[in-house]
Amino acid sequence: MSIRTYLTLSYLGLILLLTLGTLAGGIYIVKILTSRNLNIAEDAIQGITDANYQVSEQILTRMGKQIIDAKTEAVATELAYLLKKQKYRNYQELRKDEKIRKIATQKIHTPEGEAGYMILFDKKAENIFHPDKRVEGQNYVQWQTKYPEMWQIVKSAMSHKRTEGYLTFFDQQNRQRKRYTVTIQVAGTPFIVAAVVNIDEYFLPTQARIKKACQEMTVKANQAIQESADTIRRNVEGSGVGGGILFSLLGALLGFGFAATFARPIARLRDGVQQVGGGNFAVAVPVRGAREIVQLAQAFNELGHQLTDYIEKRDFIRDTFSRYVTNEVVQRLLESKDALKMGGETLEVSILMSDIRAFTALSAGMAPEQVIVFLNRYLGKMIDILLDHHAVIDEIIGDGILAFFGAPEPLDDHPVRAVACALRMQAAMEEINALNAADGLP
Repeated sequence: MSIRTYLTLSYLGLILLLTLGTLAGGIYIVKILTSRNLNIAEDAIQGITDANYQVSEQILTRMGKQIIDAKTEAVATELAYLLKKQKYRNYQELRKDEKIRKIATQKIHTPEGEAGYMILFDKKAENIFHPDKRVEGQNYVQWQTKYPEMWQIVKSAMSHKRTEGYLTFFDQQNRQRKRYTVTIQVAGTPFIVAAVVNIDEYFLPTQARIKKACQEMTVKANQAIQESADTIRRNVEGSGVGGGILFSLLGALLGFGFAATFARPIARLRDGVQQVGGGNFAVAVPVRGAREIVQLAQAFNELGHQLTDYIEKRDFIRDTFSRYVTNEVVQRLLESKDALKMGGETLEVSILMSDIRAFTALSAGMAPEQVIVFLNRYLGKMIDILLDHHAVIDEIIGDGILAFFGAPEPLDDHPVRAVACALRMQAAMEEINALNAADGLP
């Protein structure tokens, strides 16, 4: 693809990105505003719902307590009338009276269903009548530690004509709830009648209806807000696409003209690079055009001169010195700014010479293949040790090794390295001898 085409497409791409960015920004703003409106609507509805919750709880709780108080008072009055005429010797006989049992343990209902029940106990805290017959005959004092709230109400009921209070409990769904309890002493008897009611049964059904209405209002509000947001988003998308097409046409014209100012000088640079690749380092391109193009042309022309100097210098060093010194020395000469400085360099180095004792006699009795295995094992280990100590291996002849330390790169501790390397090479012979013995070699 030509530079002109590339720049034109770049212009179009930039305009497209700007258009998409503007479009995305508009849609994002619509989305944010929609989300905020939804949150405001939901918060407002929830606020109204919470207020209705509180009002309904207060009103219906007060109403429920009045109903329960009246119910308890009526039961106490009725029991007072019946028990005054009752001739009984003990509580067992009294419990056989089904009429009294029915009155003393009757259920308490709300318009939504059962909410609680009545019980009867005496002033010594013994239960007389209870919907759960297992409780009858039990004394509440035994539960004063386990159920302190209940015991406080029972204790107060034994000394006060009327008392009331709340008991906290958890239902089957592990929800914390409250039971309202009111007690009234039955006149002319040692008995106390008590109503035990889940007081929230008076307001929970109403709150459930309020919650349902809140959900319906929220759904309708969300639908209205979402429909409005969809309309605004379609308008934003239409405007964005239309503007994008118009700006794309203008961008294509401007991009085509702008690209032409770069295409010709870059094409000349391309041709020059191809000639340099073919070995013509003397090629030069015209120095004109925009400032960056001029700088690029000047750098290209200077590069040709630098390459020519470098090739001449490299070839001279490589041809001259590679016959006499190692590759490391040649590489250092190539990389050094003073590579052509004649006279060499005086350095103090440590030289290490090593060979296998009596190798000629040892190898005389081995087959050629065994000699190769023997030498490869020995030289492989020795070379690794030498390289670990930064030695330069000058040459290997048979079993003999010539290496030095401290050149071409100076090493301040080259004597120590050389001695340490020699000691390690000697120590490594134990491992090599063990391997040779395992293979049947000397």
